[in-house]
Amino acid sequence: MNYLMGGGVCSVLVSPFNPETMDGTIIRAEDNKAIELVLGKWQDENFDYANAFKTVNMYKFTRDFMSNLYAPLIRWYVENVGENIYYEKVLGSLIYYRENDIQIVKVPESMWCEIDNEDDLFRARRRFRGMINALGIVGGMGSYATVDFFRRIIDAFPAQKEWERPRIIIDNFCTMPSRVRAILYNERRDELIKDLSSSVRNLLKAGAERIIFACNTSHVFIPEVILRVPECADKIINIIEACAREISVKITNGGGGLTLIATEGTIETGIYDKVFGDFGMQINSPDSSQYEELRYFIEAVKQNIIDAETLRKFHDFVMSFETDGVILGCTEIPILYRECLKNNFTFTKKIYDPLQSAINILVILYRKF
Repeated sequence: MNYLMGGGVCSVLVSPFNPETMDGTIIRAEDNKAIELVLGKWQDENFDYANAFKTVNMYKFTRDFMSNLYAPLIRWYVENVGENIYYEKVLGSLIYYRENDIQIVKVPESMWCEIDNEDDLFRARRRFRGMINALGIVGGMGSYATVDFFRRIIDAFPAQKEWERPRIIIDNFCTMPSRVRAILYNERRDELIKDLSSSVRNLLKAGAERIIFACNTSHVFIPEVILRVPECADKIINIIEACAREISVKITNGGGGLTLIATEGTIETGIYDKVFGDFGMQINSPDSSQYEELRYFIEAVKQNIIDAETLRKFHDFVMSFETDGVILGCTEIPILYRECLKNNFTFTKKIYDPLQSAINILVILYRKF
């Protein structure tokens, strides 16, 4: 209401007309004074919205204007035309005949929403109730896994209208150095951290309100990325922490144990052991003699050369572990798992996917009330 306290004697709140989100009554103005009010039903397909403002339906009128002009004219309309008319039509008549100067007071569209239907209601809730509008993905590690993750996010938000989904900004930064080699051999480590930081910084500039690293191994470098881009500290959704938190709620008394399937870089750093340990859980991992087989599975997805033999070997590999639960701790691995299911392979173990845990968080953050 403070917007209506200053300015002209009589005032009306308006916003620049946005045809994608607005309809209904508009006002035209000159020198911030209303000169024309046009009801929605008078706006045909050829209507010119240049210099048009949408009414916010908030007004400030003086006692003299209400008593001597507006109220008497409303009574005349009721008595001579009928009750089924818009109050704005009466106001439009007064504006047209310049019976009183009414000043427009402009406010940004971001401050309000007109709610006429369910789509409007969803847009208003997204704007004012803390829902995220844009998600950033640090991708390209590898590219097929990023594409798969993108599709899974879309599938998590079934919608009749595209705008009911979150905006997704993807940096498919496939040219950055190897995460595994940076861990094992300190190869181009500084360059990798610089590239990860650059990707995060660019996603924030593009409007991302939450960021996900679509690569488990890259999470090893998140603390160093935060040192370079401190403003991202509360924006990153850590998929390893999300998975640990979700599993800790689901299992009791150890839940039959957990085995991690991941890159050797992820395994060697012990990042899963540390995070899951914070939640009171112990992680088992393949030994070094199995690293070559792990690389084979991951590269099959990266190169998009998944065949029946690869699926059979992967199924047998997963089922060979003694634990009841298996964590798919590399973003390529869930693709193999789902391909196995499509080809009628059966898994008797509980399968946990950190990417799915992150998607579950996104659904909550971008919930539709």
